[in-house]
Amino acid sequence: DEDEASEVSKAKGPVGPYTPRPEMTAPRFDSELTRKYTGKGVTIAVMDTGVHPHPDFDGRLLGQADFVQGLPMAYDDNGHGTHVSGCAAGDGLMSDGVHKGMASEANIVGVKVLSGEGSGRNSDIIKGLQWCIDNKDELNIRVINMSLGGPSSKDWENDPINQAVKAAYEAGIVVLAAAGNEGPNRKTVGSPGNSPHAITVGAADDRETPSDPSDDTMAGFSSRGPTKDG
Repeated sequence: DEDEASEVSKAKGPVGPYTPRPEMTAPRFDSELTRKYTGKGVTIAVMDTGVHPHPDFDGRLLGQADFVQGLPMAYDDNGHGTHVSGCAAGDGLMSDGVHKGMASEANIVGVKVLSGEGSGRNSDIIKGLQWCIDNKDELNIRVINMSLGGPSSKDWENDPINQAVKAAYEAGIVVLAAAGNEGPNRKTVGSPGNSPHAITVGAADDRETPSDPSDDTMAGFSSRGPTKDG
């Protein structure tokens, strides 16, 4: 019976592996865990536009591998990579602790794979991932952050960047990737966010109350899952 089948479908929710996630109802940013685990001794490789030696990194910026211009020093000719690094590991020095990163004692190493215009080549991103794998023991790289992405397809396994992400995962590195900025529709997650070997992160809207996370919600532009191949 068609009507009965419709009611069953409504009761059980969407068919398939996708289940809508509940909205966050309470802030989770200040807890016993976040106070205990500050990232001390761990290095985060930030694959982005570079990292500027900002005072909030307080001598914890270990250097930079530059796959765009090949320059020997840490720099950021766009600003995005420095912004991302501050979210990850800034200690809030310049804001009296107000704007403090999640892992405020972690080390940062810049892996410049994007130009000053914010664009980059797949080959440079893959080289950057391989560099992280090659240097993970010497620098104690435990995390790679990739706040970047491009179009994805159903065939994630044959995506060259996803293959490199998988290699980093198999080497014991936690890879975080941006979901993308193509929301709010479903199936808009980009690559490498569509890799099952990455933790994919969306964007938050703080409603212009940065000191009060209780009203935060997902930003309208943030890409949504599931991935195109489910």
